[in-house]
Amino acid sequence: MGELTFSHFLVKMPKVWPTIDKSLSRIYNTLNKWRDIMKKFLWFIVVAIAVVSFGLTIYYFSADNEVIYVRSSYIVVEEGDFITTNSLIEIKHKGKDTTLSFSSQNEDVLSFRSEGNNFEAKKGGQGQIIVTTSNKRYSTLVIDVLVCDGSAEYPYVITTEAQLRKIGDTSIEGNKYTSDKNYRLGDNISLEVVEEGNWSPIQNFSGTFDGNFYTISNVNITDSTLKAENYENKFVGFFDKIAYNATVKNLILSNFNINVSEAISVGAVAGINQGTVRTCLTFGSIEVANKVQYLGGVVGNMYVDSTATDPISPIIDRCGFEGAITLPQTNQESSANLGGIVGKMEESQLSESYFRTTQDKVLKNYSNQFGGIVGTYSTNNKLYDCYAFFGGLDEDNTNTATIAGVIATNNETNTTKLQKSALGNYFGGNENISNAVLTGETLNSTVNKYLTNEQFSSQDNFVTYVTSAEDTRCWNFYSVWEYSGSYIYPVLNIFSSVGSSYLDNPEIVTDSTVKTAQELYDALAGNGKYTTVTGLDIQGEFDADTGNYYIDMDPEVIGWTWGDASHPIPAGFDKTIASSTGCIIKNLVITNTDTSATKSVGLVANLGKNAIVSTLTFDKVSITGNPAQYVGVICGVDEGAMISSVAIQDLSVNLSEGYIPVGNWEGVDYSNGWQNTTVKTVVASARLCDRQSTF
Repeated sequence: MGELTFSHFLVKMPKVWPTIDKSLSRIYNTLNKWRDIMKKFLWFIVVAIAVVSFGLTIYYFSADNEVIYVRSSYIVVEEGDFITTNSLIEIKHKGKDTTLSFSSQNEDVLSFRSEGNNFEAKKGGQGQIIVTTSNKRYSTLVIDVLVCDGSAEYPYVITTEAQLRKIGDTSIEGNKYTSDKNYRLGDNISLEVVEEGNWSPIQNFSGTFDGNFYTISNVNITDSTLKAENYENKFVGFFDKIAYNATVKNLILSNFNINVSEAISVGAVAGINQGTVRTCLTFGSIEVANKVQYLGGVVGNMYVDSTATDPISPIIDRCGFEGAITLPQTNQESSANLGGIVGKMEESQLSESYFRTTQDKVLKNYSNQFGGIVGTYSTNNKLYDCYAFFGGLDEDNTNTATIAGVIATNNETNTTKLQKSALGNYFGGNENISNAVLTGETLNSTVNKYLTNEQFSSQDNFVTYVTSAEDTRCWNFYSVWEYSGSYIYPVLNIFSSVGSSYLDNPEIVTDSTVKTAQELYDALAGNGKYTTVTGLDIQGEFDADTGNYYIDMDPEVIGWTWGDASHPIPAGFDKTIASSTGCIIKNLVITNTDTSATKSVGLVANLGKNAIVSTLTFDKVSITGNPAQYVGVICGVDEGAMISSVAIQDLSVNLSEGYIPVGNWEGVDYSNGWQNTTVKTVVASARLCDRQSTF
């Protein structure tokens, strides 16, 4: 065949053109189909990126050019609100045959009204909106709905300044945000800054206010913002009064300012507290120009509500105030009660809290008597593990001789009670402030005293009590206090899930008499060397390299057997027994087989000072067998272990005889010993010193 030329192709092409045309058409159609597929794929990628980047929850469906969006898969509404179907779904390029239908999974909580194409929030609870489409290829959409009604289980969620201002405002007709409801912050809230003030205290609060660790900023209370009711009783704070059945917790107040001419009782969180205030931090300033009777950084005055049917002892726990306090130059109130944390406390508890001033946020005191922690300490109180740090004083206008490190005026005259009720309280920051108390009985100077800056920077100096060389309790630097950054003083960790060392078990033990659940655990301590145990087996979780035990196979372990010859629990055990899953250990039986009454009984041998026992629940524990000197579920003798998030429920002790501490525990008389008794107790968390110690 001769050489092919371009002209040769031109002559021959008409004969093959139909075939080429068909091939090109097929290629073109195929490319169009792939184009549509790629468009949809790219849409999917864009939506996926949005979901990942912005935390959105979007359901996406496409048929031809039809796109269906769910605007949110989780909605929070309030009782009485309506949700329109149009607000839930967005459709683009809707197909002519496409229909959507809506229904409610829980009609009692969320009722669908077809005539209005909306849902009505009937009561507090969890509801679900079900969305289906006529195209069977698509999945059913589910939208979760939380309905809030102000109950303890479903509190109102506050996310805006407008909502916050409505709480307890009786001037709003039909206001459902009453002072007896329950609230939880859902976001940080910054109030609009107004020079003449912007906040009127929430009045007579008797519900629960959970700050949820969010911050409310720029609260400014002045004479002009006080309502008639506030001005009449002159209780000034974010709340004017917290009732006996109320709780305020997990709240941070930043750039908080009070500047009034006179008041009866002033505190950043509340003027009066008869309930519970815990895990609240305030940063700001308080100034009263002419007259004040009670003033504290956190609460002005707290005392038992004698008119209540079932009153409680008021509590401040794990709270702090950092900022400036300016007191009247000439206080027109002759019997002033002025303190860094609380102005006056009577039949109340104050624990693990602080007062701090700084170089730019100072205390200006003139000649008023001022207590770094408490102004006036009346009778039947508990004051544990608090400190005052005077980092800033207006030295030109402040007489340090009128400042006490702990208590200005001590009215507790029972010295024996005082030695047990005020423990572990320290002050520092200014060497000219040397007295723990100005007026009244002195405190135990071993554990209520001045610390230098160097001493303040070491946790070893923060001791709650010492009754003997073998019985010393330290501050909880495991879950409550910590050192952070360049601060020389302890910083309060309000975010810890472990919680307070005192809130649930407020009694401090300085003798062997058992009175509370806390003391029961203090008395329960044993030595596994002399015991046999049934009901639990964690040998499969023994780590031979570290000597630790980890109970993570099953969150609920039932009917296993503890230990065997290959995995003994040694005396002086100083490793870890822990569960990351919060394991529940049921039906544990501990039997003392040793005949010597001087021995100990427990799950583990003596716990050494480096031992850790954490995140376990023991349910239905039975301790039986021969008499023993020290008896306990976890251990017999504790030499300084770290024990946290451990609960003991339904404990039955039935030993034939022996040294079992007697007394009255939670109103039950055990004067005949612990034989054949069943008790319930939950063990709180605490940091022990490196000696045999109470918990």
